[in-house]
Amino acid sequence: MKTVFIFGAGASAQAGAPLMSNFIDQAHDLLRFKIRGVEEVRSDFEAVFDAIAELQRVHSKSYLDLDNIEIVFGAIEMALLLKKLGNRSLKEIKGLRNSLITLIYKTLEWSIPFPRNEGLISPPKPYDGFFTMLDQVNYGKNYQDPHQFSFITFNYDLCLDYALHFSGRLL
Repeated sequence: MKTVFIFGAGASAQAGAPLMSNFIDQAHDLLRFKIRGVEEVRSDFEAVFDAIAELQRVHSKSYLDLDNIEIVFGAIEMALLLKKLGNRSLKEIKGLRNSLITLIYKTLEWSIPFPRNEGLISPPKPYDGFFTMLDQVNYGKNYQDPHQFSFITFNYDLCLDYALHFSGRLL
C-alpha cells in the first residue's frame, strides 16, 4: 500500500517555524535580539530590509504584500529577470537574492528548536510523533511488502527533511 502526505505552508509552524506572513517580523526580532548566529550575517538581513523599504515606494503603484516573504522573494526574482531594482546593478541584485536566502535559512535555523538528547539531535515536535506513528504502521508487517510513504511539501521544511533523515527514510 502507498500513502502520499502533502505538507502545506505552515506545516512546521508548530515546530517553531514562522509562517510566510510573519517571517520578516521573526527575522527582525532575531536581529534585534542580537542572536549570535544572526549577528554574523547582519549585513545580509539589513540588505533585505533595505530592499523591502525600497519596494514600499513601488507599493503605491501595485499591490505587493511586503510582509510576506514569498512575495518579497518573488519581487527579487522578478528584479533578476528584469535586471532592475531601483538603482542596483545586476551584481547587487544577485547579492540581494543571496542575502534573502541567508535570511530565510538563518531565520529557520534560529526559530526551530531541535531537541537534543544525550548528544543526539532529534526531530522537533510534532514531527517526532508523526514518524513514530509511521513506524507503527509497518510494525509486525511482512518486511517484503511494507507500507510505502511519499511526501510532498510546499514549505521551506527543514523539519521534514531532518525527520526523514533521522528516521532513515531519506535516500
